[in-house]
Amino acid sequence: MSYNDNRNNAYVIKTTKRISVAKICRILFFGCFFLGILFANTLWKNEAAWIGYLQENTLKQSLDVLSPGRENLPVVAFMRLPVWTFLVLFGRKTFGIFIGSIYGAWEGFLLGFLLSASMLRHGISGVVVIFGMCFPQIIFYFIAFFGIYSMLFFIHGRRMKDAEQDFVSNKQDLTNSRYVGICVLLSMIYVLGILVESYVNYFFLKGISNFFL
Repeated sequence: MSYNDNRNNAYVIKTTKRISVAKICRILFFGCFFLGILFANTLWKNEAAWIGYLQENTLKQSLDVLSPGRENLPVVAFMRLPVWTFLVLFGRKTFGIFIGSIYGAWEGFLLGFLLSASMLRHGISGVVVIFGMCFPQIIFYFIAFFGIYSMLFFIHGRRMKDAEQDFVSNKQDLTNSRYVGICVLLSMIYVLGILVESYVNYFFLKGISNFFL
């Protein structure tokens, strides 16, 4: 292999390693977000309008059946806890952050698509509908996910930096006790979001149903 080939390979490897896990996740999230908007307004426009209608009717029916409190809690916990538990347990592993990236991409696509579907159904007030469906629990979920992803990005970024320098640090990326402590704190915030979604969000949904649907 020639000198130029070695130089080109070294450049490719070095450039690739500069693409951090955080950048990849951001690209996936926002890329899929805009992809969801594009699909909802082009290829799947009729389906998006139907989903907006279905979403509206599902919301009305659920408000008639459910009441704020214990009835909602098992359903919300079943929907929210599996992904969070997976990130906490396996996020430090390469496979865990890979699945976390795929989850972030899916959430981005879903947000873009449902936002567009709601706007096709209700116009600009569709933004208020989607926001109201996520409020106020979205505040706690955002803090929790921002914290856990930031910590995992730090861990994997440090490992990539060590690999780029052909160096293995004697120090752990995060001590087990510190990692567990941060995860416990973030999990408490996340569980608080589940409780808020179960006990408080119902009233925002009721208001949306009365004023916008």
